[in-house]
This record gives sequence, C-alpha cells and structure tokens, in this order.
Amino acid sequence: MGVDTHLYISNRFEVEDIKTVLESYCKAEKVTIINSHTPSMFSMTFKFEGKRRNMFIHHSHIPTGPVLLLSLEHNEQAIRIMRTIGEAIGGILEENDCNGKMETISGNLSDENGLQYFLKWAVLNNKIPCGTVPELNQAIHDWHDDIKNTDRGKYQLYPKA
Repeated sequence: MGVDTHLYISNRFEVEDIKTVLESYCKAEKVTIINSHTPSMFSMTFKFEGKRRNMFIHHSHIPTGPVLLLSLEHNEQAIRIMRTIGEAIGGILEENDCNGKMETISGNLSDENGLQYFLKWAVLNNKIPCGTVPELNQAIHDWHDDIKNTDRGKYQLYPKA
C-alpha cells in the first residue's frame, strides 16, 4: 500500500463536478471519468502539467457524516491539485494518508463562507422571486445589511444542525 494524498469533500458534489473543477481551476486536460464495477467508486484520468494522473473517487464516511473521498498519489503536484480543488469547493485535506494530519479548507462553496446562509435567507425572505441578476444583487445587499445591523451574525442567522 502506497502513500496517497486525500481530499474529503461534501457528498452534495458529484463526480462530474470534480471533473469541472479540474478543468476550470487546475486547467487539467483530457479529463475522463471511468466507472467501476461498484456504483460508489470511480476513477478519473487527466493530464496535468504534461503528466498523466489517475485519481480515485469513492463514497466514504468520516465522523461528521458521508463524504466523497478523492485519492491521488502523494507528491507535491498531487498536493497542489487537491488543495486547488479544496479552495474551489471546500474540504478536508490529508496531504499524507499515513500521518493522519488533516487540514480544513474553506472553499468558495463551503458553509463557512456564508453563501449557503445567504441562499437560505434569500429564499425564506422571498428576495429573489424573479430570479434575475438585479434582484439577486439587491438581495445580497439586503442580506449583508441585515447581518451587519443586527445581532444575527452569519453563524447565528441559521446555525448548523
């Protein structure tokens, strides 16, 4: 058994989302999803900085609940790829799966950055009824003002379960 770099991400993401992040953030080329004999396991091949890579993806569990586990061999390039994915969508990075040290990365779609709270607030307060960009822009400003001018900080507005 070799040493791998792992990234645990929310199970609300699909394998196709990982492909999109690899293409748009990592600028990976020729990204291909390969289904396995088990519906909860996949592999993904891609070309990154001229080198062919193979990432394994499967459904897993950590103490906080179900996740998608991304696994790539352990080297500086693998760490950079996984960190980039984490910075895009959030996750828990384990640079070396043999040492057990994990790092939480707040990504653009992490709960910690407030986006999930904003979306919930906007829907519950009927702030984007038409779904157009001007209404969305106004809703963002209304939400920000509501948090700034009340004692309901983003973590108190809709606390995690």
